[in-house]
Amino acid sequence: MGSNLNPRQLVSTLSVAQQQMVEIARALSFKAEVLIMDEPTASLTDKEITKLFQIIGDLKKQGVAIVYISHRMDEIFKISNRFTVLRDGEWIASGPIEETNPDHLVKLMVGRDLKDLFNRTKASEKTVSSGAAPVLELKNVSDHTIVKEVSFKIYPGEIVCFGSYHCKRSFV
Repeated sequence: MGSNLNPRQLVSTLSVAQQQMVEIARALSFKAEVLIMDEPTASLTDKEITKLFQIIGDLKKQGVAIVYISHRMDEIFKISNRFTVLRDGEWIASGPIEETNPDHLVKLMVGRDLKDLFNRTKASEKTVSSGAAPVLELKNVSDHTIVKEVSFKIYPGEIVCFGSYHCKRSFV
């Protein structure tokens, strides 16, 4: 696999990328014909992702089937031949990767058009216009250091996250 790992080194002392390479090598040592990778790049650097994709390419050439589970569209289109979308435990669609595009896949994954995904204004206007009361309302909140006179309303169905790069506290 092109690795320079010390075979006597404890796996627990390896980086996440190195541990994944050990797992792949282990599966191949059993002559696995199918590898299932679930979000394998979630904690890898760009360099480690490049190496993983090289290994995946080599495995594909050797006839190893790879089930690659990911929400990262660029990865799916970079390494896949086919796609399958599952939602809520149900099969939604399958086909050759060249017969789809990222927008179409996301629509299949979430069950609605992309334009409806993050349209906060329409959702808020609909909730406000329906007369719904806010589930949370803050007026002029301050922590006497960084947060000063913050006011907001959160309505039913809204998802809101607050955080700050400059302080160690986050509010969700």
